[in-house]
Amino acid sequence: MKNLLNILTVVGFVMLLGGCDESEWPESSVKLVPVYSATDIDGEGAPFALEIYQEKPLLIEYVNANILNSFSYYDFVDKSSSTRFDLSYAIQRPAITDAGKDTLITNVYRLFGLKNDLKPDTLWYGVAISVDTTYSEFYTTIEEKQVYN
Repeated sequence: MKNLLNILTVVGFVMLLGGCDESEWPESSVKLVPVYSATDIDGEGAPFALEIYQEKPLLIEYVNANILNSFSYYDFVDKSSSTRFDLSYAIQRPAITDAGKDTLITNVYRLFGLKNDLKPDTLWYGVAISVDTTYSEFYTTIEEKQVYN
């Protein structure tokens, strides 16, 4: 009886291991993409951070660490070189008005500055943000990095 129980246990264990096929999982479509990341932005009304995607027209604006706004940008111009950083782009965002009409504000962003020699992957820039006729200047730290898309 004990011998029969051992044989059944071994046969069951062999069937359990033999019945398992190695599953093939589909390959993930997530990949690293290059972005410009602006952080430590100083100034009244400045966003918490900005992420500008380099390969597609997408801007992520961090209102604070938990609230994000995404925009499609246009008129993107990158005049960066090995010693300096200079890019500009524009977005349109809805405006809050008392008139009850759909109103768009055009924000034109320009990020510029020189490379930081102490940390080659981090750049120090003055960030100028122009909204219609209002011009505000903020100072920030920007780095080029990759994030998962």
